[in-house]
Amino acid sequence: MRVKDGQLHFNTMVPNHWESFTFKILFRKRLLKLNISKNNVSIDLVSGEALQVMVNGEMLSVS
Repeated sequence: MRVKDGQLHFNTMVPNHWESFTFKILFRKRLLKLNISKNNVSIDLVSGEALQVMVNGEMLSVS
């Protein structure tokens, strides 16, 4: 996870012996819940205003 030019960026990976993992992050008054699996990334906006997030080189709108 990095912030580049004021925008949140994720390059995801899951350790071989894990199926998935979930975590929450507070970013600029927005609470995000991320679920990372080997084949999928989901991001839910728990609270705050919509934003765009770069995930594995793809821009996603989270609302």
